[in-house]
Amino acid sequence: GDSTSQYYCVSVTHDSTETVRFYINVDTAQKLSNVLRVKVEQLVPDAADQVLYDGLMKDCTAVTVSVTASSETVTPIYYRITVYTKGADVGNEYIGESLSADFSWQLQ
Repeated sequence: GDSTSQYYCVSVTHDSTETVRFYINVDTAQKLSNVLRVKVEQLVPDAADQVLYDGLMKDCTAVTVSVTASSETVTPIYYRITVYTKGADVGNEYIGESLSADFSWQLQ
């Protein structure tokens, strides 16, 4: 299958524990939503990358990361998001299809 990766950094200014929520808005009426997959990883300096989600893009509704602080600070959160297909899942019926999706982050 095909894949493409993109890197994102979300900076959170906070003075207490906060939760950052990542989700994907995708119209499930789009044909590719049935086969397009996404892997969301948090890149942690000096540690192994953490897989937060790996599955169908249309099912990625809530991935959270918590950040803590006792005084005001800025915490960067690094993500690698890979969109891919499993070759066997994608047949000729998907030729010429496209998909639009919005990646969103919220502070909860």
